[in-house]
Amino acid sequence: MDKYPDVDRNKILPEKLLKEQIKEEGDFVESHFLATGFMCIKRNVIEKMIEHYTDLNMSYQGETHCHLFETMIDKDRDNLFLGEDYSFVKRANNIGFKSYLASKITLGHVGSYEYSEKNEKELKKYYITENESVI
Repeated sequence: MDKYPDVDRNKILPEKLLKEQIKEEGDFVESHFLATGFMCIKRNVIEKMIEHYTDLNMSYQGETHCHLFETMIDKDRDNLFLGEDYSFVKRANNIGFKSYLASKITLGHVGSYEYSEKNEKELKKYYITENESVI
């Protein structure tokens, strides 16, 4: 059963929210929207979040765990659905922690194909020039 039946998961982050980037500080940009695939998180952040978000506690194989990556609906942003990464960052921000993007680091997402800024440009060029029928 769908936990959030009225939410459009195909909707990309609205443009007005992309402009919510707070401020640049040298090579860092404070942001409310970050992926956590390559994130440095201080231990005390996790400990404070577990202490604060007891409503996210769950039992798994006889042990209690805090599901800090549970998805959520962001009531402050027109009921925007937040996936696991954005939900984690939102929860950290809500209790006073800040999150930053290191703008000088370039990473790809590796699976069956490496998704990166460079490869995205190459794919876009391919689809525009070689395969005009693809949207």
